[in-house]
Amino acid sequence: MLFSMLSLTPKHRAHLREVRGLTDDQIKVLRILDDKEPMLTDDIALRANVPVRRILSAVTMLEIDGYTRQEGLRKFVRTVEVEDTKE
Repeated sequence: MLFSMLSLTPKHRAHLREVRGLTDDQIKVLRILDDKEPMLTDDIALRANVPVRRILSAVTMLEIDGYTRQEGLRKFVRTVEVEDTKE
């Protein structure tokens, strides 16, 4: 879960919001999720400090857009690469 510890510059966050159309919750989910090990939505909510209902909404929209994939009941993995955005 190294990606959740990486910094995200305001410039990159703005790009994710304005160009990619991601919400802050979706950005948090992508930074927390691993691309190999599925994670429960409850665990994502705890790590993101966001209510589970908002995490469920975020992962659903991310799944529709192809950023995540459901693996089992309420478990998700990231399907895109997340890069270190330090400048």
